[in-house]
Amino acid sequence: MKTLVTGGGGFLGSHIVSRLIEERRSIRVFGRTPRPELEDLGVEVVCGDLTNANDCRRAVAGCDVVHHVASLAGVWGKAKIYERTNVEGCFHLLEAAKREEVKAFIYTSSPSVIFDGQDHHLSDETLAYPKSYLCHYPRTKAIAERMVLACHEPDGMKTLSLRPHLFWGKGDPHLVPRILERARTGKLRQIGPGGNKVHMVHVKNAAHAHLLAEKALIQKSEAGGKAYFITDQKPVDLWLWIQNLLSAKNIPWDPRPISSEMAYGVGSCLELLFKAFFLPGEPPMTRFVARQLSTTHTYDTSLAQNLLGYEPIVTMEQGMQELLEH
Repeated sequence: MKTLVTGGGGFLGSHIVSRLIEERRSIRVFGRTPRPELEDLGVEVVCGDLTNANDCRRAVAGCDVVHHVASLAGVWGKAKIYERTNVEGCFHLLEAAKREEVKAFIYTSSPSVIFDGQDHHLSDETLAYPKSYLCHYPRTKAIAERMVLACHEPDGMKTLSLRPHLFWGKGDPHLVPRILERARTGKLRQIGPGGNKVHMVHVKNAAHAHLLAEKALIQKSEAGGKAYFITDQKPVDLWLWIQNLLSAKNIPWDPRPISSEMAYGVGSCLELLFKAFFLPGEPPMTRFVARQLSTTHTYDTSLAQNLLGYEPIVTMEQGMQELLEH
């Protein structure tokens, strides 16, 4: 089977590609930039843009399986930019996949698609999409997820959506480096009183879930048309985890807590200022970030365990040891 991975040069995508290489699969990667390091490993690379329907058709042509990992992430930016990449891009890819009679389409979503700013304690997939969102990333990811699930056909192209929560691990270009940079520059403040629990997912566990999802789609008709939470299954105390990470990296940090209400208010004001004066970059605080950092969000992975056979292959302890050695 020929397998397409969009965003195959990214953090999660590269781990999915590595697993497929181990299985000696025929692999194609679709992205905006050349990847000679992947071509050296025998991976076919197609350069193009998700927002271009012809590029998507070229990428999908001849493929049996699609792992749609690529998306525009972030907490700030114009609606039309997120809509073009995350919604229109997903639509073009789905249309191309249907045209090519792809067998399995696995979409990389996010638990943020159901984040309503409230605490989520071991919530499962029955949690409804919120009526409104605090930024465009989760809103557009939710639209795309619903499109993907609506395209599921038990006797045709089978689809599902994975919701891995907070990628981390060696080589992470986003979460950990951002925490370290903000702590070093004195910009990291604890939001809320602390004690809020979160689930994370090691990037190798997320990649493992993608391969399990592919096999389940092909072998089990009941696995399709559903969304699945994917985590390390062992929640962490967010601010204690950050404190321990910084201590291990010998970075001094004074939490200087501020209330979640104050952070939310500051985020609202900064968002208005950045929009009104077209300021570059992103606000140092937003409403979405204020809520994410001060609430509990843990998720039940029973559905993924039962229908996909998912269990983490990297423990929190193993992942931390690898991370701290890096």
